[in-house]
Amino acid sequence: MGSSSITMMFWGALRLLSAPLPQKIYRIGDDALFSSYMRLTLFFFHNYVKAKVYVYGDIEDIQERDENVIYLSNHQCTVDWIVACMLSEQKQCTGKVRYVMKSGLKYLPIYGFYCYQHSCVFVGRSGKFNGEKFIKELQYLKNNEIPVWLVIYPEGTRYNPHLPEVIDKSKKYALDLGFKELHHVLTPRITALKSSLRELKDHVTAVYDITIAYSNTYDTETRERIPAYGMPDFVMGKSPEIHMNVERINIKDIPIEDSKLQQWCYTQFAKKDRILTGFYDPDSNLYEKFPGNSSLLTIKQRQTIPAFIFYTTTLLTVVSYSEDSRDFYFKSSLCIMVGGLLWVSFRS
Repeated sequence: MGSSSITMMFWGALRLLSAPLPQKIYRIGDDALFSSYMRLTLFFFHNYVKAKVYVYGDIEDIQERDENVIYLSNHQCTVDWIVACMLSEQKQCTGKVRYVMKSGLKYLPIYGFYCYQHSCVFVGRSGKFNGEKFIKELQYLKNNEIPVWLVIYPEGTRYNPHLPEVIDKSKKYALDLGFKELHHVLTPRITALKSSLRELKDHVTAVYDITIAYSNTYDTETRERIPAYGMPDFVMGKSPEIHMNVERINIKDIPIEDSKLQQWCYTQFAKKDRILTGFYDPDSNLYEKFPGNSSLLTIKQRQTIPAFIFYTTTLLTVVSYSEDSRDFYFKSSLCIMVGGLLWVSFRS
């Protein structure tokens, strides 16, 4: 929370100072600030958690390109958000990352407000999806030529093997569409993806289709999957390995007609299901790994240490300089928290 408050203080100063300048100046500063905060997070993941990230597929192709993309992935836990930044940091473009998020997350103190300001897109669940508002926010990205890695989780919620009612509902949805049941991912919904492809077809050049799996998420005694660990448990080292398959797909090769897009998206998730079936089968030679060659995803210290030094120095200076500076910091944090909640409530 301390670093997030510092981020918001700098964001406020950036917003104020850039007000008379072209909007592009503010956007460059905001992307740099978001990137700095996420690099602080990656610093702790790299130096404290020390989880190994194995990447398969089209990683070399991606590393050679600087492009706007739609990032699709299966969704299991909060760590998935950080994985997107691990990949984007390979191109040092983490400032471009903007999430499609459930509308309720905008009420997270500080984080929700800042994600809104960073042009993340908030959507309601399927029955409460406001398509007109969603399209308007996508058009804002396109019309202002805002660089973007738009992160979408088409399953709509996390896959949790301890929630059989969600999995059963997903399987029924697949059968209703005329598809086979999926066992390790949920049947994807195309509402957000469809609008994104149609509105951003001239702004993004590719879809990065990502399959993620975490080690130590299969119980060999019961021979059942267990939920992927959330952020606190992950930080404690309970999943020492992350496996990520990357497929780059040219935006022109993806159909946008409803039925064809539904078939395409299902086919992509069926691929994920096959990959994950081997990953979670202790009798398979692919147990806890993906097919094909892998490389170890690394993040250079020079990419994350400056962020650590910046936030640590700023926070220690503010809280140790004087009693007045500490008082200012805590009161400012409270104002940012309350003000942000009021703002997103008003904008909803």
